[in-house]
Amino acid sequence: MAMTNVFLRRNLRTLTIWGANTNVGKTIFSTLLCKGFNRRKGGNQGQVYYVKPVSTGPKDEADDLHITRYSSKTKAQCLYQFQDPVSPHLAARGIGNAASDQDIMQKIQTFLHERVTPGLGNVLLETAGGVHSPAPSGTSQADLYRPLRWPAVLIGDSQLGGISSTISAFESLHIRGYDIDLVCMFEDNVYQNHEYLKKYFENKGIRLIHLQKPPYKQARLESYYQYAVQGTRWLPDAIDYLMGKHEQRIEDLKSMPSRAEQSVWYPFTQHKDVSEQNIVAIDSAYGDFWQTYKNQNQDGVVKSPKRDTKNGTKEDIATSKAEQEVDVELSTSLANLSAEIIPSPDVFNKAEDLGEHPKVLSEKKRVLLNPAFDASASWWTQGLGHGNPDLSLAAAYAAGRYGHIIFAGTIHEPALLLAETLLKNLKNPRLSKCFYSDNGSTGMEVATKMAFTAATNRYQWDKSNEEIGVIGLKGSYHGDTIGAMDCSEPSMFNEKVHWYKGRGYWFDFPQVKMSNGKWFIEPVPGQEGDLGKRLEFNSQSDIFEIKIRKQTDVYEGYCTMIRETLHRLVKKEGRAFGALVMEPVILGAGGMLFVDPLFQHALVETVRDSTTLFNTKSTPLPLPSKTEAKTSWSGLPIIFDEVFTGLYRLGRFTSSSFLRAHPDISVHAKLLTGGLLPLCATLASDSIFSSFLSSEKRDALLHGHSYTAHPIGCHVANTSLKTFLEMEKNRAWYEFKGEWGGLPGVKDDERKRRISRQVWSMWSEKFVDAVSRFEGVESVNALGSVLAINLKDSEGAGYSSSAAAGMQKALLAGVDGKMRIYCRVLGNVLYVMASQTTTVETVRVIEAIVLSLLAKKTPQQV
Repeated sequence: MAMTNVFLRRNLRTLTIWGANTNVGKTIFSTLLCKGFNRRKGGNQGQVYYVKPVSTGPKDEADDLHITRYSSKTKAQCLYQFQDPVSPHLAARGIGNAASDQDIMQKIQTFLHERVTPGLGNVLLETAGGVHSPAPSGTSQADLYRPLRWPAVLIGDSQLGGISSTISAFESLHIRGYDIDLVCMFEDNVYQNHEYLKKYFENKGIRLIHLQKPPYKQARLESYYQYAVQGTRWLPDAIDYLMGKHEQRIEDLKSMPSRAEQSVWYPFTQHKDVSEQNIVAIDSAYGDFWQTYKNQNQDGVVKSPKRDTKNGTKEDIATSKAEQEVDVELSTSLANLSAEIIPSPDVFNKAEDLGEHPKVLSEKKRVLLNPAFDASASWWTQGLGHGNPDLSLAAAYAAGRYGHIIFAGTIHEPALLLAETLLKNLKNPRLSKCFYSDNGSTGMEVATKMAFTAATNRYQWDKSNEEIGVIGLKGSYHGDTIGAMDCSEPSMFNEKVHWYKGRGYWFDFPQVKMSNGKWFIEPVPGQEGDLGKRLEFNSQSDIFEIKIRKQTDVYEGYCTMIRETLHRLVKKEGRAFGALVMEPVILGAGGMLFVDPLFQHALVETVRDSTTLFNTKSTPLPLPSKTEAKTSWSGLPIIFDEVFTGLYRLGRFTSSSFLRAHPDISVHAKLLTGGLLPLCATLASDSIFSSFLSSEKRDALLHGHSYTAHPIGCHVANTSLKTFLEMEKNRAWYEFKGEWGGLPGVKDDERKRRISRQVWSMWSEKFVDAVSRFEGVESVNALGSVLAINLKDSEGAGYSSSAAAGMQKALLAGVDGKMRIYCRVLGNVLYVMASQTTTVETVRVIEAIVLSLLAKKTPQQV
């Protein structure tokens, strides 16, 4: 879904007119509302506009002509007119270049830009037929116009069956996040639908207005309109009510940052740096974009200047720091790439036409909502887009069918199906059981309990005298709960936590990077002798050729170093370990660190081969059979934390496939529900599960929470996984994958070979190569929907670095009005994350914006 501007301005009131069915009187009520806005007392209310995006039937019977005839002061326009009086998806058949969803939305944006002035005004958009009448493409109108999310006026159905159709229409809009400000309908003394529905909507806090039906004879229609407008109070009252709702919406948005500052404690935030000026209020979200409200005095917006009528604006006009830093001329490539992307609202703030400084608008005339690309994927959760109607309906269905039910000795279909789907598609012969929890951190708590119990039972450790730790990687982070936190080395995240006691040993590791157009593996500083020197590769996919790379001296060096280190820790230092815990491929919170997959493979294999090392008792353990060895854990249980990297975040269902290794325990969350609800699944092998089997309850896995396996989350997860699997089957990412066959000059056979390896990113290979060549960039990495740019910092890298903060502010402020980008930083690392449904066009525009910023100034200057 492309970026959409909703044109929220204090002096521009927008409404969408929906019908509970066809022939319920949408155009009659649209005419009345247009006349009401035109006649409203209390000063000039501005021009009234009426737009009908899609209409079918003879042109001389078109609704916009009706508006023009009976509300002559209104400027009316139909954007797409089809001659056949049938549903738009049928009327558009056989017509070349029929209107696509993007065409319609683009044309609405153009209409607003070209026809609607920045001053006072009212815009009514009338839909066609009923709420779910299809657009020319076949898309339901309820989904087509959702990016706008304009306040809705629903026209109820007064005929037999109209109660049902009106409530159904309301629920369809409501579940998609529309605000229904008003319901209007005709009276019918036989069916009296208006009486029933008035009480129904009053209970929902929605006002319903009803009036007599219009006359059948068109000749009497003018008298009908005259009486409705002049002879009753309902219309001016309705107009006042709608204007009041509009004002209240803006006031609520305006007050949110200050109210949040007073009452909200934000996660991962130093509140000494928080003020209402830097809190972003979000009105709604759809697809990849938020609709954000910013006060005029917030960063990125200029303060009011003094006007010099002779010399123009004085030089001392105060501008925000962000604007001073980001006065960037976009390159020609950006202009070309973004030709099909709708500009940001700043383009429509034509202040110079109003006698004001071009960069300054009064609040009444400013566009108050700015679309911003969610480049953090809302803390890595978004995969199928905000406001996804399929996920919303799935949640509603499960809520209606189940609500929530206890998950102790019970089973419901969503939880069972989800367990079976995960076990089938992870394709890990070791895994056989699924345990549910509420988020990634608690899922890792469960995984650690599972592994430690299995290891303790096998090796007969005395828990009262022996401290058991994990083997992991430096920079790893597995969550904020006590047990998960103890699985990570001391860091900024936990150094102030009183109960934290890091339990384990964490290997430093070689990292995958790209710099100056070269892919390479950088050894750990000081360990070049053990791990080898810097290794260069022709392509990123070559790095993931585990079978080939296992034949090299590098692999043997990795295994030797790991064996020697483990021997020292266990035999010489007497330490005990209960699990190997790793995030496959990328360490997320640690700074988007890309680990050499061969090193992680070596860790798994070496730990599994150490069948006697971790047994500190003199009694030898029985060896498993050949059949058991394929699925039973050995050495230590292997835990893969795929909370971030799993479920297509890196382009595959499971990130373990990059390592050619099967864990004994696998943890999945974030993308599990497509980004809608918290849910986690921890999957384990039979050999882990059997460690808890006993005649005593105290030996069971006594872990759980009240909402374990909540049906809503499980059903949404099933819908999400089904969608991901269908996208992969239907080659939804084909165009992205095709751009990772190599840069110009690579032969066709080699290009096909690289693409077949399924190592690809939504961020193009050309772009990643270009970024890697900037002087201020230390290195760059991209895989799946993840992009990580490591910026140089003379004061050192790490989470406390501020090297990326300037670029982060610049992206949020917006570059040349093309797109605002909300991203997060991890110290000197700026990361940008798309969803799995982000379009190629949107990604390419973001790429161009990033390149333009890097080209203009070094990151330190930005």
